[in-house]
Amino acid sequence: MDNRILGASQGSVGSKRGRLVHKSLNRAFDTLREGNYALVRSHTETVLLNKMCRVIVDLGGYPFAWIGFPKNGRYKKVHPVVYAGDEKGYLSSIELTWSQIKRSKDPAGTAIQTGEVSLEKNLAKKNGFTPWKTEASKRGFLSSVAFPLIRDNRTLGAVNIFSGDPKGFGKEDLVLLSALAEDLSYGIAAIRTREKKKTVEEKLRESQVRVQRTIEVTIQALSTTIEMRDPYTAGHQRRVAALASAIAEEMGLTKEKVDAINIAGVIHDIGKIYIPVEILTRPGKLSEYEVNIIKAHPKYGYDIMIETEVPEPVAEIVHQHHERVNGSGYPEGKKGEEILLESKILSVADVVEAMSSHRPYRPALGIDVALDEINNHKGIYYDPEVADACLGLFEKKGYELIPESQSPFHH
Repeated sequence: MDNRILGASQGSVGSKRGRLVHKSLNRAFDTLREGNYALVRSHTETVLLNKMCRVIVDLGGYPFAWIGFPKNGRYKKVHPVVYAGDEKGYLSSIELTWSQIKRSKDPAGTAIQTGEVSLEKNLAKKNGFTPWKTEASKRGFLSSVAFPLIRDNRTLGAVNIFSGDPKGFGKEDLVLLSALAEDLSYGIAAIRTREKKKTVEEKLRESQVRVQRTIEVTIQALSTTIEMRDPYTAGHQRRVAALASAIAEEMGLTKEKVDAINIAGVIHDIGKIYIPVEILTRPGKLSEYEVNIIKAHPKYGYDIMIETEVPEPVAEIVHQHHERVNGSGYPEGKKGEEILLESKILSVADVVEAMSSHRPYRPALGIDVALDEINNHKGIYYDPEVADACLGLFEKKGYELIPESQSPFHH
């Protein structure tokens, strides 16, 4: 044969091989790129796995790909999660396992068990008893590669890819597909971490709801207890809670502080359950001894609160709600900054409601008299900022005390 013809023929074959290699590399690069897009766009694990399998088959040009996760039971099964392409019943035709005892385990099981890439070519070639090779070659799958999905030294599963070419998966293909498997491992771990965090947050929210419900039931029970003994006190507490919460909101306090003030308002006189009813409801003037008994109710209320599940500041707010900024209040004679702001708010609301409403020992004095009391004694008994916020609610925003029938819980 003419050497020129032979040379031309060899050149043609080499050129053709080069084009095939170039085409294969382009296809592998496209697969890696689209796989990374799928990683970014997938928000659930199932969606990510399905997209990855589809990318491998549709862009990679491989006839069949599947992803499996290991089971840790007695038989160490591999559970196929998703697949793409023409599976042709392969997955159900063999025993999928990652058991070290099984020498004829499929590539996915081998990759999971060893943590290394499992590459097999020329599957149609008979080489001992390997059922998976027989079943694969019967379906036109002539080479296979399985990549372990590893993250933080833990094998999550494996992705198994089949080719119809007995010499499929060149070195360049393996490098790019390995990168794709690494990206997939990262994506699975990231989604699982996110889902775990989401689950923890949901459980925390559920726990908070249960705690809040417990608090409300506790408060309602305490409020009902005192209402049975003294209806005047119960109605007073509800109206004080609403006004105190409104003042707190007017002053721009956080929701947490407003909620604490509301809870404290609803039960601020709970300590009066220790005071004889005849003293609480007596129309006439009380003796000094009886007055001192009544003055002990904030301390009694504090003692009750610290034994319940109400938020921590509530007990102290109740304890201080009769203190005055000039130190003339009770039970401890605190003054100025020694008094919680929440208690200062509650004390103003307490005075306004008490003076405005009817009591067994006197008729209602009216809202105007109550507001004059706050205005005339701000900076003496009452915190100036709190007093101004309260006065502004009534004089500029038309606030009115709620009727007794309204729910004690402020929203």
